[in-house]
Amino acid sequence: VNTDFLVDREYPNVFSKRNYENLWALTLGGEIISALSVYPYKVSINEKNFSAIGVGSVSTEPAHRKKGLSTDLHLRALEYYRSEGFDFAILWTDAIEQYARLGYELAGTEIVYVIDKKFLNVSSNSNAQIIKYEQKFFKDLNLMQGKRTNTILRSEEEFKAYLEIPNMEILVAIEGNTL
Repeated sequence: VNTDFLVDREYPNVFSKRNYENLWALTLGGEIISALSVYPYKVSINEKNFSAIGVGSVSTEPAHRKKGLSTDLHLRALEYYRSEGFDFAILWTDAIEQYARLGYELAGTEIVYVIDKKFLNVSSNSNAQIIKYEQKFFKDLNLMQGKRTNTILRSEEEFKAYLEIPNMEILVAIEGNTL
């Protein structure tokens, strides 16, 4: 088993005990043959709050693919959360055409930047430093993330789990004792 990537560590809020009721599966003979995860959350967009679901980890055992099982499971999940009053669903995927038939539309593109630390210089007019995140900054960082205009509204427990995702390096700017 490759322990560099364990899905419950990479997505701690989705695969936590408190979210088990939102993990969907089709079984055959006691074996899971198709599954997907749903993570309900609140999101703030331009100071208006919405209920959303994040859909992910969509998978079907190879021997059972091309039978519509994943589509059926997906449609059941979407209908359930729609009936529960959720405003929209977000699915992170590179297979846009495959999911368009389920009603998904391209809403954006993820861009990842890797910044060489040698370019993280702070202005010479400032006493600020760029340093690695430490647990002692949690309270201030949690307050800051809650004030963003467009953001996922996370509980303290969810945000803490998010910050503990393995292989994620978090840098903060600090000046004196101020984040």
